[in-house]
Amino acid sequence: SDLSKTIPRLYRLLDLCKDDGSDGRIDKIIISTESLKRLCNDLEPNSFKSISNIDYTKLNHTKLKLIGCYGNHVLIAKLLLENQIIDQST
Repeated sequence: SDLSKTIPRLYRLLDLCKDDGSDGRIDKIIISTESLKRLCNDLEPNSFKSISNIDYTKLNHTKLKLIGCYGNHVLIAKLLLENQIIDQST
């Protein structure tokens, strides 16, 4: 399951997907529309209607400090647990 849906202020903005390319299987990184919508609307209500209809004027005044984390999902969960962002029940 996706921990970002249960942890306040945690957003999974990118998804890694496998796809067939001309040279075999490739990794693709795509924007997680659902998570981006949640982030925008948490920062400024009703600022995100769809991926092509985002009210950037509403979001322009918002300051954001991003912290990126990627890699093995077990190690990410361990990091979140050790920093008391999640607990064993999460």
